Amino acid sequence: MRIMKPFAVLFLISLLLVPVAAQENQHPCRRSKNPWRHYRVNTVTRITGVVNAVYQRECYFHQAMVVLEIITAEKKVVLVETAPPGFLENPPARGDSLTVTGAWLQTPEPPALIMARRLTWNKRTVELRDPYGFPLWRQQRRRQNRHGRG
Repeated sequence: MRIMKPFAVLFLISLLLVPVAAQENQHPCRRSKNPWRHYRVNTVTRITGVVNAVYQRECYFHQAMVVLEIITAEKKVVLVETAPPGFLENPPARGDSLTVTGAWLQTPEPPALIMARRLTWNKRTVELRDPYGFPLWRQQRRRQNRHGRG
């Protein structure tokens, strides 16, 4: 009985620590209440590649985001976080050549991740964020709310 007590205590402590460890390994967008605060202007870059995959993933406040997986000329895989599907209605398709302007996000492991500000493909350019990283779809929502109030 005495031997069981320390093991039970250690087991309970380990159960408490597992969620903390899992939270630390999560992608930055999962932990943030204000994702644009991760947009670091000093890391803005422009990369070109070919779209390998287009999918949606749940991110901020359980909001779906369109994510593009691109392969650069150097054969590196980069994930590009774009915007909600309602804002980016016709995203680039697999095989499209794409130029992305955006800020690098720190991720604990590969692949690299860019929070996109501007996408250019097929002679089409879409602005997703202002120069400071604030999402344009949120500005659009704010304007609609202001006009809706009497």
